[in-house]
Amino acid sequence: MDKYRWIGPAYGLLCKLYGGTAYERCRVSTLHNLTPGQKVLFVGVGHGEDAIFAAKSGASVTVVELSPTMLNQFKMNLAKNAPNAVVEMVQSDIVAIDHFEKYDVVVANFFLNIFDLADMQSVLKHIARLAKPGGSVVISDFALPHQDGWLQRSFKTLYWYLANSIFWVLAQNPVHPVFDYRRHLVEAGMGQPDVRYTAFLWMDLFWSMRAVKPHVTA
Repeated sequence: MDKYRWIGPAYGLLCKLYGGTAYERCRVSTLHNLTPGQKVLFVGVGHGEDAIFAAKSGASVTVVELSPTMLNQFKMNLAKNAPNAVVEMVQSDIVAIDHFEKYDVVVANFFLNIFDLADMQSVLKHIARLAKPGGSVVISDFALPHQDGWLQRSFKTLYWYLANSIFWVLAQNPVHPVFDYRRHLVEAGMGQPDVRYTAFLWMDLFWSMRAVKPHVTA
């Protein structure tokens, strides 16, 4: 069953209504240093503005998307914005992808929040295995409410739960707190991530992070 059958076509509009340009800015904020020929995998690509950005940068892009509706939305977006770009498209559950240590960069933007905590940790560990040693994993998502005053923390928490509740109703995604991906990346075998925040409504409501996979030493 395609959980995004109804919400998929409206996903881009919902993002713009809820976060203006912040979603797109956050998605690409850690992708500006991609180099031509790098193998980049986008997990749960959705409408894929970030994947199109990477393809335009000359990267060798593969996208994986379970929802046929979302994958079709990506195809239309690609045809409109980068008709000459060559992108490998795979309709699959990411855990069925076993090209371990193949990719220079694995990107999971606004994807891991569709799982509960246990499943998210399991999927993240699988994603980390897809990156080469010395490669990296990129995650963009709602920022953890911390190191703010109580008013900002409260707003950021409500902001997340409102979005979470919409997708619980429309796509049966589980309700859960904002995940601390920094800690979970380290637990998945990645290095300590570099974090960049993206502001919306004068607050750092979103963050994007890039963690490098250590080389195995004897």
